[in-house]
Amino acid sequence: MISELKNMSLEDLLEHFLITRGEGELYELVPLLIIAAGSEDEIIRILTRIRNEGKTLKAYYPEFDTVVPAGEYIGEIEDGALYLV
Repeated sequence: MISELKNMSLEDLLEHFLITRGEGELYELVPLLIIAAGSEDEIIRILTRIRNEGKTLKAYYPEFDTVVPAGEYIGEIEDGALYLV
């Protein structure tokens, strides 16, 4: 699936994740990315890395998770934080 993502425009990526529910868990996390990233430029940067580097998003909830994800901190989400791993 990663090879298919690399050929998508950023607009197609958003549609893929949000409308067609592609990539399973990422479908649920991309809306959190919009909250955590804080700007359109940051969203584009992160989606580009997901597409080009095969990265993914990981939500961290301190109430339930004991280990902070080893990755780039994106920003706060309700009751936790979002990471690019």
